[in-house]
Amino acid sequence: MIKIMITDRISSLPIAIAEKKGFFEELGLDIDLRSCIDYKGIFSLLESGRIDAGELPTLLYVHDCFLKKSKVKRLYKGLYLSHSKLSFYSRNFFEPSDILVNKTFTIPVPSELSIERFFTEKFVENFFPGKMPKLRFVELPYYLMENQLRKATTLGMSGDSNFYPFLNKFQNFEDVENTSNSYENNSIPGSFANTLFVFGGQFVSKFPNESDKILRAIRKAIKYLNEISKNEIDELSTDFNLNHFYPSYRIGEFKQILLANKLDKSRIFSVKGNSNNIHSLIQDFFFRTIKKQISLEEINGILQFDEIWQAIDNTDSSPVRTFSFKNPGADYQYSPTLVNYRKQNYTRHLITDAISISLDILEGNIHSRLNVDETLRIDNRVKIHINNMLDYWNAEIFKLNERIIELENFNSILEIKLDRSSVNLQYSEERYRYLFEFSREALIIVDADSGALLESNLQFRLMSGYSRMDLSRMKIDDLVGGQKLSTSLYFKNERSDSMLHIPDGEIILRDGNRLGVDISINSMLVSPKKRYQIIIKDNRERIESERAKHEFISNISHELRSPMTNIRGYFELLSNDSLIRSKPENSEMLSIIDKNIKRLSFLIENLLKIERNQDESEAESMEEFDPAIVIEDVMHMNSHLSNEKDISITADLERGHLIKGIRFEFSQIVSNLYINAIKYTEHGFVKLSLKSDNKWIRFTVTDSGYGIPDKFKSSVFDRFFRIPSESNRKIGGTGLGLSIVKSLVEKMGAELKFQSEEGKGSSFEVEIQK
Repeated sequence: MIKIMITDRISSLPIAIAEKKGFFEELGLDIDLRSCIDYKGIFSLLESGRIDAGELPTLLYVHDCFLKKSKVKRLYKGLYLSHSKLSFYSRNFFEPSDILVNKTFTIPVPSELSIERFFTEKFVENFFPGKMPKLRFVELPYYLMENQLRKATTLGMSGDSNFYPFLNKFQNFEDVENTSNSYENNSIPGSFANTLFVFGGQFVSKFPNESDKILRAIRKAIKYLNEISKNEIDELSTDFNLNHFYPSYRIGEFKQILLANKLDKSRIFSVKGNSNNIHSLIQDFFFRTIKKQISLEEINGILQFDEIWQAIDNTDSSPVRTFSFKNPGADYQYSPTLVNYRKQNYTRHLITDAISISLDILEGNIHSRLNVDETLRIDNRVKIHINNMLDYWNAEIFKLNERIIELENFNSILEIKLDRSSVNLQYSEERYRYLFEFSREALIIVDADSGALLESNLQFRLMSGYSRMDLSRMKIDDLVGGQKLSTSLYFKNERSDSMLHIPDGEIILRDGNRLGVDISINSMLVSPKKRYQIIIKDNRERIESERAKHEFISNISHELRSPMTNIRGYFELLSNDSLIRSKPENSEMLSIIDKNIKRLSFLIENLLKIERNQDESEAESMEEFDPAIVIEDVMHMNSHLSNEKDISITADLERGHLIKGIRFEFSQIVSNLYINAIKYTEHGFVKLSLKSDNKWIRFTVTDSGYGIPDKFKSSVFDRFFRIPSESNRKIGGTGLGLSIVKSLVEKMGAELKFQSEEGKGSSFEVEIQK
């Protein structure tokens, strides 16, 4: 496993893209990519061999090349990663005369040896014509820079708004003094090679082939970023896990960087660059660690990438070419002055400083750090490591605090929503109470466990004569005469029914009289108890309506049947006269009369059948019979109906199955379903089927007719219901057929199912248990 470490700045994006897109995996590399808050930590881990490669500022690498080190502690250059167009930013625009030159100002930088640090020095040198203010550069991780820039003690900072999006909120001094315009020898005009991908010495010495593959994968990632389309940018922004590598960046900022890289011809991400502009920044700077200034020739010698560029420019299909990593150090390297640590008590001073900082942290000053300088003494290096460790812990604390703030904000939002929900709930309860109290229906609420009356509305109190106080002391058994509801299944908690209807019940009024009512019970789950809402309806109007309907059907059936008997008798006399039948036109008229007589007889029989079902006084004998024979008889008696239409009639009937019931009633079921199928099918087919399995006998009638619209499917079995359409008005009918079928099927203990699709037909199935 190859360990690579990057910072949480988006300048390392090509490495993260190579990992995200699987470019490392394509070359057979097993990469463990980690994130660190600052460059100091990456530098220390590279030097110690804890990681194999990482991202560093270009000038930090250049400075390290002048230090005398062993081969395994040496850093080896790989490729340029990112390039920055720098400007100076501050909270507000200021004139040189506005700044106290004797005051020390803080400047946040990603590293003391970063392009941003030296650009700031050049800017201040050019901006202040006389004496310059004192500057103190502070290395900070990305997430702390914006807060530091807002402080009054901070003069400003240099940076690229692509890599530091928060800089767009501050004053840009580019229009006043754009120092980058003076660097005319840039390979990327106005840009500086900001970060570099480097290897640790131990890894390069052991795995040169893997080093070559890593650079190829990163080069491929940079090429991908430079050629990406706008649609791919949107997809990448959605799929890329910013929180993993760059938690301080938003998706919009991430997309802006990708678009800026695509639109800028100079490219933000590029493997190539020129070191001349870097020298223009540091040419006057004296590095105290190596006690010299760095010349342009020395920088060009160190940042010489020709051999690496030539190696990775080979196509991926060619054999891997391993370039030789030369000693990357400068021609002359420097080592720190030897000192007598025991004599100068550096150990004692280190312990004293460590105790001091521990006391600072105990006092709550978590930003306290050990004082370090640019020397390479052992105590100074230990202090740097301790500061790195404290920075890491501080970053973790900051992230936890940010998470706490997010959770607190989220909790506040939830509390606001809860308050709104409480208000809405209160409004709903008040609205329900109003609707309940003034409903036109008589309503009561009953406890499911005890049957106690909990609430009642105004309509019920007017109906029964009871007051609220009277009802609060009563149970449902005291109210409903002849029905022990509280001890029945209706009020058991384990009952799963959500609705129950009890017709023709009675309630006892306050004056002792009884009132006939219909009772509807609806289940209400009011946690943690179950309750029932009961609707009480006076059934006198319903009973009177049914009585009138019953009387009407009885009278009209009788009045129609008597003349129909006479009509049929005279028709038979006429049809038996050979003289009348001898004429063809008379024979056709007799056929028409016969069909209509049969049709009227069928309608009258349906009316009489409803009368017999309701009366239930008719004595009919039960018998076992073969349903296939009954179905064939019905088809034969109604064969004339299908002859008038372009309909194909087919029957697939299994014989030998016996069912127990009333033969006439079963024939009525078959007749109604069969005649309906023919009536509502203009052309196509009508299929009759009788099948059996181990448990059920299934009779099915299927047609290719008009079908039933979804909104009328729940009403097709209602008495006198007919679908309101022009075709139905032409066909005619009473709307009783399916109602009769349903009542007869239920009487047989069978089950009626149907499926229908408007414009495609219907299928009705009767399931009869053997």
